Amino acid sequence: MNENTHLDSKININLGDGWKNLQIEGLEIFVKGIAILGDQFCNEDVLEKFMVSHFDKKSSDHEFRSMLEQLNGFFAIVIRSASKIMAAVDQSRNHPLFYGEVNGRLYISDDAYWVTENLEDRHFDELSEAEFALTGYVTGSDTLYPNLKQLQSGEFLVAQPTKSEVEVSTQCYYRYFHSEDQNKFMNEGDIRLQLSETLHRVFDRLVHWADGRPLFIPLSGGNDSRLICQMLKKLDYDNLVAYSYGVPGNQEAVVSKQVASQLGIKWEFVPYSHSSWRQWFNSVERKDYYRFADGLCSLAHMQDWPAVWEMKKRKSLPQDCIFVPGHTVTLVMKGYPTRSNPKSLVNSILKKHYSLWPHQMFSKQILQRLQMKIWSLLDDLPRSSPKWAINACESWEIRERQQKFIGNSVRVYEYFGYQWYLPLKDMEFIRFWCDVPLEWRQQKKIYRQLTTQLHDELFNQRIKYVSPRFASVKNSIRETPIGPFSQKVHQSVQSVINRRKEYKNHPLAWYGAIPENQFKKLYSGRENFTSFCALERIGRISFENQR
Repeated sequence: MNENTHLDSKININLGDGWKNLQIEGLEIFVKGIAILGDQFCNEDVLEKFMVSHFDKKSSDHEFRSMLEQLNGFFAIVIRSASKIMAAVDQSRNHPLFYGEVNGRLYISDDAYWVTENLEDRHFDELSEAEFALTGYVTGSDTLYPNLKQLQSGEFLVAQPTKSEVEVSTQCYYRYFHSEDQNKFMNEGDIRLQLSETLHRVFDRLVHWADGRPLFIPLSGGNDSRLICQMLKKLDYDNLVAYSYGVPGNQEAVVSKQVASQLGIKWEFVPYSHSSWRQWFNSVERKDYYRFADGLCSLAHMQDWPAVWEMKKRKSLPQDCIFVPGHTVTLVMKGYPTRSNPKSLVNSILKKHYSLWPHQMFSKQILQRLQMKIWSLLDDLPRSSPKWAINACESWEIRERQQKFIGNSVRVYEYFGYQWYLPLKDMEFIRFWCDVPLEWRQQKKIYRQLTTQLHDELFNQRIKYVSPRFASVKNSIRETPIGPFSQKVHQSVQSVINRRKEYKNHPLAWYGAIPENQFKKLYSGRENFTSFCALERIGRISFENQR
């Protein structure tokens, strides 16, 4: 059910399902998602008291910012007063909001398509289209269309009508960036202790909110999803189900099943095949899901969309179940710059993240404009530390790829009518991680140690860290003078192998969505399924059979 409000007929708001509506002190307040104040979840009564304590009838920008800085959780807020509109997303943009202006009118919605229809945008923005093809998402406040904008993570909007137009401004109230305060931790033991204590409080909140409802965990066997299972078992939360998917017998599913079995967690598996992917991708449901999920700025997540659909069809999913994926700010810092200067920083991001297709497919002018855009999104970050370029790279990856591409995968659960919760994007954990020194963030060092420690506590036995074959050897070589050369040789050999085997042998079988002749025509050995989906979404290729 849509709520439509008008402020002097110049500001139009359209909000879909799932929004709570409160009337407080002359303000109309819409809230979506989970807002947390301290350790207290904000139901209508708590939220009303909190809002009253922060706003008078005039509602200032300063009051709004102060309120947002105190909230934790996964939420979006829209506030309407007699004179202005204020809107915000949480620090990780878990519930996106979109806006745009045309002919002196402003449109705000959680539905990007509705805004675009009112803006009458007809063609993609050239730079945004190229960026989407290379990354699968659009960075900054931009979207695929020139006049459609998105609120970025930790950002709020203030709109106030004048006689001739609507004045719109945006402000950042939170920005992910490492402080590396060396006085924060005394030693390694101090880091471990504070990490353990922080995670206990974070998962206590999840346990309290879930209140016994079934939690479904997409378990890959990696550190993030494994940590979620371990913490929940340690806190004696028993209503857990782990699941995996792909070609039967694939290595990730085998590890997932082993981990679930060790922890005593029920395990579900959804088989994927070439023929099923062809059917799923060409279904009406998939096209409807794209419309629901992509926000005209991010490729809709496809990896576990069929798994959730199939589990729902087989009635494995209780209606009150909650999905708990392992989205997090802890990153494996591969491909980060070795020098702290703007050129090294921009080139590292361009090489690592703008990599779905070879850069030769795009003009030199487009690539230069993308470089300028990358720098413009980082130029305001502090350079007080010798490691500022690495920290800026992390900040960019968290704000752009993690929030807009990886984080957008929760739309899968929403599309099928289920709730979700992201414990590893709890603001207390994020703030803790922002202070962890670089040596303990690299390769998730302190994180992996905690996973091992938790396993020891739960089972009184050591756990073997699961990593790709020969990973330790490759990491050792990478640090030597021949590292760059050996990496190029490895990539070339791997590309040849992939060209021969990738289409039919991928563990998710998802290339079945693409006609084989189309795949062979474009695949060089370095692209992936996302590469093809990005071009298909913007209309540069078709997955229809080509002759």
